Amino acid sequence: SSHLESRAIRYSGIFSGAVSAIIARGLTLALSLLTVSLALPYLGQERFGGWATISSIQLWFQLADIGLPAGMNNPLALALSQSNYALARQLVFSSLIAVLSASLLIFFVTTLLIYGFDATSYINFTNDINREEFRHTLVLAIGLTLAGISNSVISKVLIVQQRGYLVNIWISIGQILAICGLFLSYKFKLNTIWLTLLTTGVVTASNLGNILFFYLKETRFRCKSNDFNFAVLHKIWRVSFSYTSLQIAGMLLFNSATFIVASVLSPITATLYAVTSRLTGLCSVTTQLISPYYWAAYTDALVRQDKLWMQKAFRRHLAISIISVLIPCIVFAIFGNRLINWWTKGLVIPSDSLIYWLLLWQVIVALMNPMGALLNAHESYKIQSISSIVAAFVGVFAALLSANSFGVVGIAASITLAYMIFVTVPVFIQIYKIIQYK
Repeated sequence: SSHLESRAIRYSGIFSGAVSAIIARGLTLALSLLTVSLALPYLGQERFGGWATISSIQLWFQLADIGLPAGMNNPLALALSQSNYALARQLVFSSLIAVLSASLLIFFVTTLLIYGFDATSYINFTNDINREEFRHTLVLAIGLTLAGISNSVISKVLIVQQRGYLVNIWISIGQILAICGLFLSYKFKLNTIWLTLLTTGVVTASNLGNILFFYLKETRFRCKSNDFNFAVLHKIWRVSFSYTSLQIAGMLLFNSATFIVASVLSPITATLYAVTSRLTGLCSVTTQLISPYYWAAYTDALVRQDKLWMQKAFRRHLAISIISVLIPCIVFAIFGNRLINWWTKGLVIPSDSLIYWLLLWQVIVALMNPMGALLNAHESYKIQSISSIVAAFVGVFAALLSANSFGVVGIAASITLAYMIFVTVPVFIQIYKIIQYK
C-alpha cells in the first residue's frame, strides 16, 4: 500500500506539474512570438539582433546557482521521505546562501569586465550608439537574472515535494506581466534598456515572489542562522560540480550559436538564426516541460526502491517525447518557411537547410530529455559531463571554422552533429546498462 500511495503522489505530481507547465510555457511562447512581431519592426534588425544576443548571454548566468539545486535533489528527497526537516532546512538554507554569494561575486566581476575592459567591443555593430545601448542593457539583464537566481533552490524544493505546479503559477504571473511590459515598450517605442526592465525585470520580481510565498507558507523550512552547514554543502558539492560541468557544456552547445553568429557574422544574421531557432524550439517543448517532474518522480522511486514503477515510467516518458516531437517537426519541415515569413512580416526568411538542421537538433533534444532525467535521478553525471564537454568543444570549434565558408547553416550543422556523435551514443549505452541492471 505504501508503494501504491507513493505512485499515486508521483503521477499526481507529474500531471499537475505538466499541466501547469504547459500553461506557463504557453505564456512564455506567447511572449516570445509577440517579442518578434512587436520589437523587431521598431528596434530594427541590428538592435533586435543585439537584444537577442543578450537573451542568449543571460542564459549563461543561470549557471550562478552552481548546480546546487541539482546537488540537493536526492539528499532532499531522502530527508523528506524520512521527515527529517532539520536536514532539509540545512540543505535549503546552505544552498541559498551559497547561490546568493556566487551571484554577487559574478555580478561584480562581470560589470567590471563590461565597463572596465569594454568586453562588448567584439560585437559587430555598425555604430557606437547601438553598441553603447547594448552595453548598458547587457549589465541590466545580467543583474536582473542574478537577482532572481536563488529561486532555483526554492523551485527545486517544490518539485521534489511533487508541488511543481506552484513554481509554474509564479512563472505564469511573471510572463503575463512581461507581456504587458512588452506592449508598453512597443506603444512608446522604448529602447532595449526599458524593454529589458519591463520584461526580464518583472520575471525576476515573480521569482522573488515565489521565494517570499514559500517562506510565508512553509513554516517547517524557515531557516535560522545555525542552519547554514559547511559539511552539508560539501556533501552535495560533488554532485553540484558534476551537474554544473554538464550545464556549462550544454550551454556551449545549446546557446553559443547566436553569440557566434553575432560576433563572427553580424547581429543582423544573429536575428535570422535566433528567430528560426526560437520557432523550431517549439517542437520539443512537451518533453522539456514534463522532464523535470519525471526526474523528481524517478528520484522518489529510487529512494523508495520502487524499481518496477521507474522502468514503466521511463518507457512512457520516452514514448511521449518521441511522439510529441515528430508531429510538429514534420509540420514545420513542410510549412516552416511560410510560418516564419508570416510571423516576421517578411523581415526574416531562413533557408530550408537551416530549418532542417535545427529540426534535427530538436529531435535529438527530445530523445535525450527522458534519458537525462533518468541519469540525473541516478546521479550519473560523469558520462553526461564528459561527453557533453567533448561535444561542446568540438561543436564550437567546428562552428567557428565553418562560419565564414558555410555561414549560419554551417554553425547549426556543426553543433548538431557534434552533439549527435559525442553525446547520444555514450548516453544510450549508459541508459541500456541502467535499464538492464534495474
